[in-house]
Amino acid sequence: LSRVRLAAAIRSAEGGAFVITDDAAVESYDPVSRKAIYRGLETGDAVRADSVEALARDLGLDPATLARTVEAFNGEVQSRTGKCGRIVCRPIATPPFWGSKVVLNVHTTMGGVVITPEAEVLGANGRVIPGLYAAGDVVGNLHGANRIGGNGISAAVTMGRIAGRNAARRRP
Repeated sequence: LSRVRLAAAIRSAEGGAFVITDDAAVESYDPVSRKAIYRGLETGDAVRADSVEALARDLGLDPATLARTVEAFNGEVQSRTGKCGRIVCRPIATPPFWGSKVVLNVHTTMGGVVITPEAEVLGANGRVIPGLYAAGDVVGNLHGANRIGGNGISAAVTMGRIAGRNAARRRP
């Protein structure tokens, strides 16, 4: 599912979208992620409850609907069907149960200066600006319409090396 489609689904969900998990999953996370989750309890961004029904009430959801949803998900885990036929899923079964409302955040923009394959910056007129090179987040034309996660670092390193090499060649 592309980020664009996922964001659209989250925005269109009546009442919002939520992430639900159990304590076994939380305990399997690395210490930094666990710390962030526990911090969510302090800030009110995360909720923890001893039952799925109590979790639903704390999140402002219908307890019966959330219980049916978790039961259906656990059925997919057991039978390895639906999304759990394509990816590894763990059941939501070990109390306490955890939940949080999903919010969208801007973590990158697709704008920036346009560069050539040699990392030369193009001016508004489409011509190379002599001696000006760019790489990293300042560049806006490397990823197309939807940046693929994880490509930012490799693009910055690759274009940074090209920019550095070309800038060094220009040195008087």
